[in-house]
Amino acid sequence: MASVTGGALPGLEPDKDQVLAQVHRILESAAFRASDASRLLLTFLANWSLDRPGQHVKESEIAISVFHREPSAFDSQSDSVVRVQMARLRTKILEYYATAGAADEIVIEIPKGAYCIVASQRPPVEIPAEAEAPIAIPQLHAAAPARRQWIERIGFAFCGAAIALAAVVLFRPQDPGVAAPVRQFWSGVLAKGAPNAIVFSNPRLAGRLAFEGLHYFRDGVDSLDPANQNLSYAGAGDVRSVRMLTQLFDALRQPMRVRSGALLSWEQAKESNLIFIGRPEQNPALHKLPRLHDFYFKFATGIVNLHPQAGEKEIYACSDRPYTEDYAVVALIPGLDPPNRTLILAGNTTYGSEAATEFVTREASIQTLLAALGVKPGAKIPYFEALLQVRINNETPVWSRLVAARLHPAEAPAWEAALPDER
Repeated sequence: MASVTGGALPGLEPDKDQVLAQVHRILESAAFRASDASRLLLTFLANWSLDRPGQHVKESEIAISVFHREPSAFDSQSDSVVRVQMARLRTKILEYYATAGAADEIVIEIPKGAYCIVASQRPPVEIPAEAEAPIAIPQLHAAAPARRQWIERIGFAFCGAAIALAAVVLFRPQDPGVAAPVRQFWSGVLAKGAPNAIVFSNPRLAGRLAFEGLHYFRDGVDSLDPANQNLSYAGAGDVRSVRMLTQLFDALRQPMRVRSGALLSWEQAKESNLIFIGRPEQNPALHKLPRLHDFYFKFATGIVNLHPQAGEKEIYACSDRPYTEDYAVVALIPGLDPPNRTLILAGNTTYGSEAATEFVTREASIQTLLAALGVKPGAKIPYFEALLQVRINNETPVWSRLVAARLHPAEAPAWEAALPDER
């Protein structure tokens, strides 16, 4: 095939990991950093093309998934958003290969008239040593939302497609700069030999943002018509959490994939180490929930402390809006299919989930947790459940502390059906 810059080798196709790494490189280039629309569109096309080889995506699917058009109202004849943004994306890719990507081995193209990416491999271009520039370790940046609509106890801001930007990680030896407690903790979370899946919550919503507003789906009240249901929003804190975990996994040189809770299949859940961002009961694809022994989320109430100890409360709820305080759970339990494992990072609000994620990426907080669990340096990480208190300022978690830390009983069931008061 013809290359963007010439010199491609026909028939020499890069593998999936090479394509993902090249897409990531393009997304982090100067040409793309200032264009959220192009970043989202390229990410969507790359994921679609790699997950569904040979299947061309429809214009309406792009309009709905990437540009938030209403399924029942989108008309490609009167709304040219996809065609306009596709033309801009092709131009930006050409700009990239004419500048920063001139010597890249993998060439990404979007053929005219098609909504897919095509990748080819070309011989490396030799450049003078003095002209070489170091390639930064990829750090994905979540796109800022156009607007925010906060619903009941949890705010939903970014379309789930934005989180897919964090799904690309390069594979290299572990960064020696990662602190020992951080390596120790995550070696206990990620069972060897299993895929790692970061799962962000997709609560079942109803209504329309521009009209009556989004709200949690109400059984027996809201229409069962799929056109009136919405699974495309995730919490703003979830987006920032995925970015933090992307940076950490990159430093640990651990492969990972990001999955929407609405799209997580039963097979993927069984075969993977799962890291849930947000409350697992808000993942509608799951037939069962990761079950904790000491804590669970009660809808519109808070985190229930099933076995309160001296000085502890029975319910830990977030403050009223604007949020100033929240509580979150950090828990490691067996996976759906042992020896795989499940890590839960979930607050009453999306900000609590973000604080829980930050807690398990920082050396000092991990040391505090391991000390509370009685885990010595280098020892195996046991299954546990922990509760955090979180302070929030201007929709950002600014402080957290460990309230309780308990070992998860080996005999406790790890996955069960939801209780009646869980959603």
